[in-house]
Amino acid sequence: MAVKVRLNSASEIRRTLQRITNAMLAGELETVRANSAITACNAALNAIGKGEQDKKLAEMEMLLREIDRRQKGT
Repeated sequence: MAVKVRLNSASEIRRTLQRITNAMLAGELETVRANSAITACNAALNAIGKGEQDKKLAEMEMLLREIDRRQKGT
């Protein structure tokens, strides 16, 4: 049975991991399938983290350029 889950944010991934764990412990989900789903959750979480790092880096680069511009202007 296919189950659709959302993996767009850390909180959605956390909820999904809880569902996977509960289903596995209740015997509703095989360990192999649970491990595969957990691997997918980890990949999504890493991608989200990378995106956030890229955004912060871009913001810092912009601030450094602004500082450099101001220093050259004085």
